[in-house]
Amino acid sequence: MRVLLVISLLVFCSCQHCDEPKNGGAHTPPENGNVRPPAARLPGHHAITVGGVPAQVRVANTRTLHYHGLSGVKSLRPDQGMLFKYKDKAERRFWMKGCQIGLDIAFLGDELEVMEVYTLSAPTATTTDRDMPRAASSVPVRWVLELPAGFFLRNGLMKGARVVVPTKVRALAAE
Repeated sequence: MRVLLVISLLVFCSCQHCDEPKNGGAHTPPENGNVRPPAARLPGHHAITVGGVPAQVRVANTRTLHYHGLSGVKSLRPDQGMLFKYKDKAERRFWMKGCQIGLDIAFLGDELEVMEVYTLSAPTATTTDRDMPRAASSVPVRWVLELPAGFFLRNGLMKGARVVVPTKVRALAAE
């Protein structure tokens, strides 16, 4: 019975959109098997600015948080999102599997400047993995910012906008 529960949770909670594997296959679950709903494991919000526009983000700086991202989140305020911090720079690939809301995905440079922004719609119930909306950085990055779809357009922000992140957030260790 416990095995069926774990399998059911893995199927239900494997709806992530972060760092799609480079081979295009499915993610492997986090090593620790953590499959709790995202809200139960995320730290509090941190105030940032994007091109001078205030926003509130939760920080994903562990493999588990990278894996789950905003999957399962049904709504965000127009200024809420998630900031992903990685241990090293690499080309990052995100997909919208399990997302219930559209997102702007911004890949950030070393100085936290916006390098690229992709606006991705939430998948429908009939979207296959093959057709899942995706975004990939064209250069290696350590930081990725997700905000509700249209945030950048609504606020007149584009490539080059600076993201200001508190020192305590910048100092967080990342996996």
